Amino acid sequence: MQRRTANRITNQTFEYFIHTGKGMSIPKKVLQALCIGVLSFFEVKASFALVITSPQNGQAFKEGDTVKIVAELSPDDPDILHVSFGTTGGLADCDDIATHPHYECSFVIPPASPKVIEIYADAPTPERDIVNSQIIAISVSLPPTVTLKGLKSSDPNGFFIYKLGQKKQLYITGVYSDGVDRDIDGSASGTTYQSSDPNVVTVDPEGLVTAVGGGKAIITVKNGDKSLQIEARIPVIQSIVITPKAVSLFLTPDMKRSLQLTVTGLFSDGLRRSIEKGSKGTTYQSSDETVVTVNSQGRLTAVAVGKANVVVTNGGKTAQVSVEVKAAP
Repeated sequence: MQRRTANRITNQTFEYFIHTGKGMSIPKKVLQALCIGVLSFFEVKASFALVITSPQNGQAFKEGDTVKIVAELSPDDPDILHVSFGTTGGLADCDDIATHPHYECSFVIPPASPKVIEIYADAPTPERDIVNSQIIAISVSLPPTVTLKGLKSSDPNGFFIYKLGQKKQLYITGVYSDGVDRDIDGSASGTTYQSSDPNVVTVDPEGLVTAVGGGKAIITVKNGDKSLQIEARIPVIQSIVITPKAVSLFLTPDMKRSLQLTVTGLFSDGLRRSIEKGSKGTTYQSSDETVVTVNSQGRLTAVAVGKANVVVTNGGKTAQVSVEVKAAP
């Protein structure tokens, strides 16, 4: 549910001040200040015409608890059709409520609920404006009988990062005694991360990994007395191979005027991988763009008769291919 502020009164007020200002000697800045003050007054009034009185902001609950939401309408705002309640993740499943001026809705906090749930209320008016309540945030904890039994990673076999500086988010799930798996990758859940070699990868408190250098590192994840290890492998390019090694292009539509290069990287783990796409970190440069151009994906296009070299770079390694553009035979 998208929240909007009531604007009927404020728009009319703004237009009134603008029209009243015509032909008057009120300085522009003073007029603007008056408008802002009046607009702010009505916005505050509209925002608090509907007030959530229960639960209290910051109130603590546990999974499985029933939360009763109560909203009260100000006596001087009778033109409300009904009230709709909203929560983080759509947890409150209540129909539009039309009991005036007291509105209630209840929901049960489910297993694996967010640790913080925001609650709010919206009310439409006959003029199709929306009046909003304040936002209430409640905290959610586990029942005391539920304990953490183990950790799981979305990358149980480890992972590769093929470009230095590239980032990867780790996702950690807690396996609990009630049979429910809960997301606990954030530091707010008590999960910590440590890299065995910060020269290969670093990892921040929220589990975001950054590739720093080539090699292998172990990331240790802990929560309470439970832990797991994830292997991070950062293979680096040792050499680049371009196919074909030499290219001939022709300036005729019915002959080979363009060509896609095939670029392969030989990596430190002994594997060859295709790297011609720019998304792999590969860049291309023509020594003479009046003869041949090359795009970010390694496609050559003939421009004029002549010779040029195209240089391919990735991971600090370079290779080049010679290109000759010929006239039509």
